[in-house]
Amino acid sequence: MLDCCQPLEQTKLKGMTLQTLHCLAQCNGAQSVRHYGDAISVENFREDAQTTCSSAESRVLLLSYDRKTVRQSGSGHFSPVGGYNPDSDMLLILDVARFKYPPHWLPLQMVYEALQPLDSDSGRCRGYLLLAPTADMIQRCCTTACDPSSDETTNPCEGGQALNVESVMRVAEAVVAAASEAKTT
Repeated sequence: MLDCCQPLEQTKLKGMTLQTLHCLAQCNGAQSVRHYGDAISVENFREDAQTTCSSAESRVLLLSYDRKTVRQSGSGHFSPVGGYNPDSDMLLILDVARFKYPPHWLPLQMVYEALQPLDSDSGRCRGYLLLAPTADMIQRCCTTACDPSSDETTNPCEGGQALNVESVMRVAEAVVAAASEAKTT
């Protein structure tokens, strides 16, 4: 699961770049659209945040940002966005390192600036991924979610029920947490 795009040992030593996480999402069945910070305007970033956070579709905006730019300790980091407030132009960051930073709001402009620094491993700016489940991923997640010991005989995916945003967020958080754990072990 984690070694389809780079050797696991490399992930343990160096973590992963935005491109590697994009590849990992795709080889695990997700639709992934990659945006580097220097290739998108703040207006387009705002539009992606607003569209993703207000959509009823199962989509996730996953950031690769520089922590120092948002006045936090550390350097490059991945976290999903949990919401966008257009009145205050703020993003809710669902930090996967919850022991360090619980969910918190940051100004969208500040987050956009945190997408601009170069990742020393890739030589590219940081950025973000727009993730969505494919039909195959939905089926695999629903099948996995079924409890074989249950007397329930109905498939939770019957009738075309899609994964909700919370389920996709859990998948995104699990991928990022696994990558972070692999790096620290």
